[in-house]
Formats: sequence, structure tokens, C-alpha cells
Amino acid sequence: MLKNVQWFRDSAVLCVIVIAGILPFSSRAAFMDEHIYLRIAENVQNNLFFPQDAPSVFFGLPTRNDVAITHPPVGQYYLALGYFLLGRFSEVPFRLMFSVFSVTAVLAFYFIARRFTEQPLLVSALFALTPAFFVMSSTLMMDMPMIAFLLTGLALYLVHLDGRRYALVVASVCWILSLGTGYTALVPLGCLFLQMLISKRSMKELCAVAAPVVAVAMWQFAMAIHFGSLPFARTAGFFFGRGQMVHNAAATLSFLGAVTLFPWSVLGVSRRPGVLTVILAVAVAAGFAVSATSSVGAGTWYVVLAVSGLLVLIAYARSAAQMIKMRENGPPLYMVLWVPATVLFFIIVADMINARYILLMVPPLYLVLFRNTTARRLTFVLIPTAVLSVVLAYSDFVFVNSYRDWVHKTVPPLQAQGFRLWGGAESGLRFYLEKLSIPSLSFVDLRPVGADLVVRHDLFRYGLAEDVEVMLIVLKRFPLSSDFPIQTFSRSSGAGFHDSRIGITPFSVSQTPLDHVEIAQVSPFVTDLPQKGVPAEDIAAWSPDGVILKQSVERRDFDVKIPAQSELQYEVEGQGKAVMRGQTITLKRTGSGTIVWKNLRIMPLQFVSDVH
Repeated sequence: MLKNVQWFRDSAVLCVIVIAGILPFSSRAAFMDEHIYLRIAENVQNNLFFPQDAPSVFFGLPTRNDVAITHPPVGQYYLALGYFLLGRFSEVPFRLMFSVFSVTAVLAFYFIARRFTEQPLLVSALFALTPAFFVMSSTLMMDMPMIAFLLTGLALYLVHLDGRRYALVVASVCWILSLGTGYTALVPLGCLFLQMLISKRSMKELCAVAAPVVAVAMWQFAMAIHFGSLPFARTAGFFFGRGQMVHNAAATLSFLGAVTLFPWSVLGVSRRPGVLTVILAVAVAAGFAVSATSSVGAGTWYVVLAVSGLLVLIAYARSAAQMIKMRENGPPLYMVLWVPATVLFFIIVADMINARYILLMVPPLYLVLFRNTTARRLTFVLIPTAVLSVVLAYSDFVFVNSYRDWVHKTVPPLQAQGFRLWGGAESGLRFYLEKLSIPSLSFVDLRPVGADLVVRHDLFRYGLAEDVEVMLIVLKRFPLSSDFPIQTFSRSSGAGFHDSRIGITPFSVSQTPLDHVEIAQVSPFVTDLPQKGVPAEDIAAWSPDGVILKQSVERRDFDVKIPAQSELQYEVEGQGKAVMRGQTITLKRTGSGTIVWKNLRIMPLQFVSDVH
């Protein structure tokens, strides 16, 4: 009875911790791959069984469908429930609805921790408050439901080992849902299957672990019949073709040292590593820093975090070795193998490292590392880790919201003035542009014409069609800045919480711009693409000085849709004047000889006033 009371009390405490960490950030803007999952989820209403079957653009690449998405569809079908209930996407209700997975993950972890650790409540609270979990808990990324289903299945498997009927069946269903949400669940499930083989477990247990693979294979087969190719084959081809093992190994160290615990705090709960171990760790980290960073400051910061990551791995290895040597009643073999298997998998296969990948190895890491840790020492780690998590969550919240805020502030006035806009952006910026019915351009798209505006940004910049690219005139660049000194995702500061290719450390201390959003205009001289005529003579042409047009006649007229509240700006070599009347731009030569118009553009008046 007392155990049940404690279980309910501890579960209530953990639920409060998780929800309290999600509520302040529930208005978080869409970012990362969320726009892809939301697009597929919305299309469930039109195509229940194959919602991926709709054309799209991926970093400028036109695609006939989303079959190559890196996650199976279970999580997207859950998001479709939000569209069914609400009719449209809204940040707060969608994120609160998705929080069920964060709560479930922590409660399932607590159930497992009760069996294998002496301080299950504190270890579970630390799991909920670790940066990799805390920041991601308020997102719609598929990693959280994958972890939730995986841990719930493992908890039910332990119940099965206690002799409960039907627990194994339900565990297998949870594993099917986990693998049906993310392919990387194969790593821990593979470790479990290996242990079962070694231990000669019953056939029904082996079948329970194999069932997710069979289920996903059946789904793959159905998709192959419909689309003509296996989704996993395209996904695997994408990753294996872009593997960067040296970069991934370097990034794994800094991410382990920064998003699993407060940097270096592992020294407070493990045996001291010794001077030689620390020297070796610093030497290894410094070696990676030389090739992975471009400045002394960035290299030093990388070494600080990478050494922390090496110390975490050393502490884990020592704890696991001691547990096996002393034959302690700790986590089983598959949980011990889970961490190194995950590390090796992502180093070999992934095209980058991020906090979400590290999250997959946090549960077994904690169960082994903290199995005998006292409450006092856990508290020593928990408090600074929780503070770091809140800081990173707020920093990431400010960053992702900056795109939505910019779109809401800048784009509607331009649309109201009559400008036609196109998107050349990805992730959150793309999502909020498309919500305002602004199409995304591919690298073969020739729909833009004169005076159209194209929105792009530096963080995820990709090339457009050459005929479009050479006719673009930059009107204005907007820095997205924050007064908060911690950054989670910025190329200029080397922070790569969501993608180590942006930065090899997950966060940095900097106040450089988070990103730059750019609005460029297709030259008003362009009436259709591709242009036909003699470059620079008959039609506008690219030059090192920008878009130019030569004029040797007294007058040239161009029919252009001229938006309201705008003015004509240009540079000219020679004597000439350009004027806007009605829906026409007239070029007048006021002297003799040939004149050259440079970067003639229709500038929104608000951009002019911003400059002054």
C-alpha cells in the first residue's frame, strides 16, 4: 500500500515537472522538420492511407511526394487528430496535445528506474530536466513519441518478466508504435533482441521484439506498391551517402558534454577520473578542435564541452564495468549496450549530430551512471542541469519565434500593397510564409516575374533557378537578433543544437545576429522567364554590378504591376530618368549615347523609412 502511495506521489511530482517545463514554451513557433510533419498530417484528411502523396519542395528540390521522409507515419497520424479536432494548426493546443508523450516518457522511465536505481524520483526528475529532453519536450518532433513508446514497451516487458499476462503483447504494440514513429528505435530494440538470443529467451519474447520490424516492413511494402519504391531505401541512401564520421565523432563529444548534464557536473557523481585521464581527454578534444573549429575562442569552448563529454563516457564505462564485474543487480545487458551502440550508429550513419540524437541514449546512460548515486549528489547535478535547460529552452524559444514574428510584422503589409511574394526558405520561416499562401520556390521554378519579391535567409540558404537567381536585386536584409546572450542555433556563433553542421557545439555565448532574412526583387524589366533577346541590350542581364539594361533609344516602356506605397530606385550611367505612371515604368534618355540602368527596383516605402 505504501509503495502504491509513493508511486502515485512521485508520478504526480514528475507530471508537474514535465508540464511546468512545457507550458511556458507552448506558444513556440514551428521549426526544424515540424512543418513537414504538419503538412503530412493535414493531408491525412485528403488521403488517409498515403498522406505523403502530395508534391512538395525540399531545400529547392521539387519532389512528387514525401515518401523519403526520415520518419514513419505514426506521429503524423497523431498530429492529424489535432487537425481533425481544431480544423487548423495552432501552436498552443497542438503542443499541449503532444505533451502526452513527454509525460509518458518520464513516467515510463520512472517505472524502470524504480527497479534499477536507488533514487528513482531524482533520477527521473533529472531525465525530465536534462537539456536534450527539456528543450525538445515542447516540440512536435518525432523523437519524443518514439522515446515514449519505447520506454513504455520496456517497462511493460519488465512487468512481463514479473509474470503478468498480456504485458508482453502490449509491450510489443508499444515497440511497433515506437519504430513506426522513428527508425532509430531499431538500435535499442536490436540490443534487446541480441540479449534475448544470448540468454536463450522464449520464442514469444523474440517474436515480440521482431514484431515491430515485421510491421514496419509491411508498411514499407504497401508504400512500395503505391509509390514504386521503398521509403526506407531512399532514407538510407540519403544518410549513407552523406555520412561524416570524423565530424560526427567530434560533435558527439561536445553534445554529450552539454545536453546530457551540466558540463563537467558528472565529476560530482562519479569516481574521480585522475589527472592522466583528464589530460588524455583534453588532448583528444583539442585534436578534434583543430579540425572542427576556425577560431581560438570556438576551439576553446569546444574543448570545454568535448572534455565534459569524454568524462561522461568514461564515467559510464567505469560504472558499467563495475556493475558487470561485481554482478550487481543493475540494468540488464541490453541497456548497457544501448549507449555505445547508439553512439556508433550515429557516428557512422548520420549526416550530422544534434540534441535529439543524444536524447536516445540518455535513459540507459542515467540508469547505469546513477544506479547507486546518493540523493545529495544527484541534487548537486540536478540543480545546475535544470537551470541550464531552462536557459537553453528560453534561448531556443526566442530564436524560433523570431521567424514567425518577422513574417507577421513584415509580410502582410507587403501583400496589402500588392507585392507578390515567393519563398526561398526552409524550416520555420518557410512554414509561416506558406501559412500566408506564399509558395516555396524550387531550383527549376520559373514562375516569378518582374517586381516579385523573394524571401530567403542565410541559415538554410539554397539556390534558385539560374534565370531567377541572376535577376534578383536585394532590397533589404533583416538581422534577427536577441538581447539574450545564449544562442542555440546560429552559424555565426557556432551553436548547433539542432544540427552540428551549423555549429559543432550545441550552444554558445554570443549576441551576434541569429540569422539574416533577405528580401530580393526580380528585376522589373523581366516580363517572362526565361528571357529572350540579346542580354543587356534587349533584356536585363547580370553583371558584377548587379542587374543592368542598356538603352540607346530615347524611350523604353515596361508594363509592370506597380504596388502601392512604393518608389522607384536605380543607378544610371549616363543621362536618363525613370518614372512610374499607372502600371508602366518609362525609361527616358535625356542625353546622347548609350546609357546603362543598374539595379532598377521598386522599393516599398517602409523599407526606405527604415533606412532613414
